[in-house]
Amino acid sequence: MFKNTRIESKKITQHARECACIRCGTNDKTIVARHYNGLRQHLLGKGRGKKVHDLCVAFLCDRCDEEFTEGSAGKNEYIRLEKSEEFMFLCMLTMIKCWRDGVIDET
Repeated sequence: MFKNTRIESKKITQHARECACIRCGTNDKTIVARHYNGLRQHLLGKGRGKKVHDLCVAFLCDRCDEEFTEGSAGKNEYIRLEKSEEFMFLCMLTMIKCWRDGVIDET
């Protein structure tokens, strides 16, 4: 799908430092742009030694990021699907925030 050309944006990843966690709202200086690692990550640029596109990030604090670390759901497929969907939703909220903050524009 979108694997071949990885989209990188330092503007997006660096903007995380200025923001609160998109999930819990805390601003404890641990917020960074966490790349999506859910069930469809390989369709969004993930490859050997590569993370997904920088458009697929969520601004998360360390505590919230722990909820989405690979393997945290174990082998329970329902929990893996639920966490993957929540992470994708948080990525979308982050991109909306970036657009509202002027980090991403229409052009």
